[in-house]
Amino acid sequence: MKRVGYQPGFAAAVDAVAPTDDQIMQPVMETAAFTMTDMSYLKHPRPLFSLLYYLALLFMIHFETVKYHLGYLPPEQVPDTRKVTHAFVLQLPIVMLIVTLMSGGSIISSAFAAPLFIAMLSFLHVETRLSPDASSRRRRTPHAIPS
Repeated sequence: MKRVGYQPGFAAAVDAVAPTDDQIMQPVMETAAFTMTDMSYLKHPRPLFSLLYYLALLFMIHFETVKYHLGYLPPEQVPDTRKVTHAFVLQLPIVMLIVTLMSGGSIISSAFAAPLFIAMLSFLHVETRLSPDASSRRRRTPHAIPS
């Protein structure tokens, strides 16, 4: 974030706040969730709280971007589209796990199916393919020998 132009303090704050939803928000918001459940007809408001938390974080970053006129990434810093879509493909086992649990599957069958799905997805790309020589395939670039 600092390379793009954000102030160092703001960049550090976003890096610290973004992953803390589970550790900090859950215990604090548990009381609010029970209170809201009693006062409203919402059955499971906790996902709503997490969504609102991340939405507020997104708006905070957006307003900071507008305030300091931070533009787009330079073309050399934009990640390759194929790598980004590959990263989304690697998230499919989590989606599959949630779908099997929500459709009434048992926890054990879902936990057994998810690693099998991961193994099947790993064969889609050479970088993630499971094989005995996988570690040597990832290091194809020759290393300079210090003299």
